Amino acid sequence: MARYDRILLKLSGEAMAGPQSFGIDADRVKDLAAEVVAIAREGVQVGVVVGGGNIFRGIALAAKSAVDAGKAPQAAYDAFINELIGWRELAVNFVTYARDTYDTIECAEPWAQKTLREHMRDKRPYDYTYEQLERGETHDPLWNAAQLQMVRYVWMHNVLRMYWGKKILEWSPNPARAFEWAVLLNDTYELDGRDPNSYAGIAWAIAGKFDRPWFEREIFGTIRYMSGASTGKKFDSRLYMALVANPEMAKEQLFAAATAG
Repeated sequence: MARYDRILLKLSGEAMAGPQSFGIDADRVKDLAAEVVAIAREGVQVGVVVGGGNIFRGIALAAKSAVDAGKAPQAAYDAFINELIGWRELAVNFVTYARDTYDTIECAEPWAQKTLREHMRDKRPYDYTYEQLERGETHDPLWNAAQLQMVRYVWMHNVLRMYWGKKILEWSPNPARAFEWAVLLNDTYELDGRDPNSYAGIAWAIAGKFDRPWFEREIFGTIRYMSGASTGKKFDSRLYMALVANPEMAKEQLFAAATAG
């Protein structure tokens, strides 16, 4: 019988390099994944944290090699490096130089503060409590699945993290409360809670940080809006919701992916 219900496993980036000096060795990763699967089969929820320096270097070099070999366009490489390094550095600088406001709505730029203030009294279509959000008890099955994935598996599908934050703004009493609740949920359940990327992501979704004004609408003002219909078309959202709703089915899918090949 497992001693713990949930564990956090910290791996250095070098542990995944195998005999190489840097990068990721497929055989070593497969061995590590098999060990994690074995633990998970005992009923233990496993969160894995991997040191990023070695991975960043290896991925960047692999991406550059793909461009040099004609297997990927330069534009794709530029966009990838922008996400891998540029946005990460942006997040770190954000929390470093906005120490007093990075985890509150006060981090919003003047244009965002103005538009949110102007629409603060707009009628919310739904007005959920923090506890309802925490339990994933809203009218939106896609949002509920994202929240429950975070609670059960300590991470969330990346596309949905943006949608998740936008809807908290839409369903909360006011922007300040929305930001507060998003931070609390993220820091409580997400594997990368209290990480610069998390705070920057919440600031982008709710406060329009690192973004520009968009078309004006109720509640959001000129903060960028995301709909469930458009978000659900970016991936197989039906399968995703089914997996979150059925933990046993999700285990089978994850085990199959981890042991394939």
